[in-house]
Amino acid sequence: MRFGTILLLCFVLVQQCASIHWLALGLAGNRIDRSRIAYSCKNMKGLTKKQIRFCRKNPDMMDSVRYGAQNAYAECQYQFNKRRWNCTLIDPITLELISDVMMRDGTRESAFVHAVSAAGVAYRVTRDCARGLNERCGCDQSMLTLDPQVRSYDYQGCSDNVQYGIAISREFVDAAERGKNASSRAILNLHNNRAGRQRLARANVSTPMLTMGKCV
Repeated sequence: MRFGTILLLCFVLVQQCASIHWLALGLAGNRIDRSRIAYSCKNMKGLTKKQIRFCRKNPDMMDSVRYGAQNAYAECQYQFNKRRWNCTLIDPITLELISDVMMRDGTRESAFVHAVSAAGVAYRVTRDCARGLNERCGCDQSMLTLDPQVRSYDYQGCSDNVQYGIAISREFVDAAERGKNASSRAILNLHNNRAGRQRLARANVSTPMLTMGKCV
């Protein structure tokens, strides 16, 4: 099942793609070693220094971030699967960012990738919280014993956790852009990140819908 139901109405074109190198987490497949948190975080592909600090501070959130990266990458490739550029961003062997003209030259594709990536992390954190898979979210762990058909996204206030997911996405994803001397490109990337999260907040996270992008 695809992750998202997000109608992305307005993106600003951006030119910089290095800040989404963290999507390599979705291809790496390795879970964080809780016995060596500092080492594991430092050696994760594609993380900036601020994202490494986030990882060290929030190791329990990294599985949700990793699966969010998988969801975002899969959704992007689904949306562009019949186009000339099929959202190939990361080399599956080296896990290095592929320098692609579609991302480098400032296109609607670039804007879409940033927005859907930020939404992907927010969605996955929200989903995991709603299922009681993360103790921080305050959901009732006893619900995990129920039959899957009985579980609901609305128990114990879990339906409200989209705001928590958005907060985690903002802290992790935006860390790649934030700084005292943020460039105009970084500011535009932050705009796209915010746009993706805003559309997610207005959607019903528990139901799959189509993710679309439109540039104006």
